[in-house]
Amino acid sequence: MANRLEEMATKVQRFSGEIAGVGEPWRGGISAILSQLQLAIESCAALREVTAEGILDRADDLVSAQLTIFRREVLPNCPAGVSEAAVFDRKGDLIRLLDDVPANESLSAIADLAREALRDRDQLTLYCLASGPLDYYYRARQLSRDGVREKLLEIAGRGKEADVLQRLVGPRGVAALLGELRGAIRDPMVTMEIEQAMLKPKLDLSDLAQLDGSGKDAEEFREMEEEYRRVAAMANKLSGQQK
Repeated sequence: MANRLEEMATKVQRFSGEIAGVGEPWRGGISAILSQLQLAIESCAALREVTAEGILDRADDLVSAQLTIFRREVLPNCPAGVSEAAVFDRKGDLIRLLDDVPANESLSAIADLAREALRDRDQLTLYCLASGPLDYYYRARQLSRDGVREKLLEIAGRGKEADVLQRLVGPRGVAALLGELRGAIRDPMVTMEIEQAMLKPKLDLSDLAQLDGSGKDAEEFREMEEEYRRVAAMANKLSGQQK
């Protein structure tokens, strides 16, 4: 297996060990995603890139499914009977309040609003802050929507759920790992490394002693040697271009 794929396999194994303390159903869902990543690595190592891409697409669907469940089961829901107009009005009120706060204090201001809403049992405000209505506003203020959600979950005393969200979509979460693996599979350098790794054992010089220097064996050896040199030259050239 090529070096970069080996690194990815190590990351997947390490991640599997790190989720041992995560509660169900989240641990089972994340484990299923990691299993797909491992299958994709094995397919790529066998130069079955199309198969690996298909496996990663399934893993991506599993991540989306976990996030859908998380939003439904963990994040605040819109109160029953509340109209879209009421949601829009509350969203506007919150934006006006946050616009008066310096950008570097936005997260603290959001946390203060959430604490007040928790104290007043204001479900509509909690919904607007944590469950999507303000996501575009957070992006405009250069805030991570998932970072905001983690903070609000911690404030609500749901640290375990905040950890689950981090495992799913955090900077070192399974979604980021999936994206990194997809980039590796599409990297021509990785393909070159795999081809070199496949060819090199066939060119072990110890096999040369068994050849008589003529005939079919010697011809096959020369062909393998030329192929190996071709792949190595292409890999070196591509490496130089990337630098």
